[in-house]
Amino acid sequence: MADLSNKNGGGSKSHQEPNSAPLSPRSRRKSAKATSSSSSAAAAAAANKKKCALSPQTVEYLKSWILHPAHIEHPYPTEEEKSKIMAETGIELKQLTNWFVNNRKR
Repeated sequence: MADLSNKNGGGSKSHQEPNSAPLSPRSRRKSAKATSSSSSAAAAAAANKKKCALSPQTVEYLKSWILHPAHIEHPYPTEEEKSKIMAETGIELKQLTNWFVNNRKR
């Protein structure tokens, strides 16, 4: 019986198990997915940043609005002012709101 256990690889079997490999096939798939998803997320973030950049003319218009003496004390445009700014600059409400939030902090 001792010969049968040796033929089956009794003691050496533990060295051939897939768990002892540095990365199992399942782990390799997970790490490959994580790498590809993180790189695609970075590409998507970069694409979004390019899409959201305001033109220099728009930035100049917004700076002149916020630095105007009538708005220095209260740099919060009314809904009507926001509509006018959006119509004249072509930016969306979210971009306008974010710009004002960021520039009031600075």
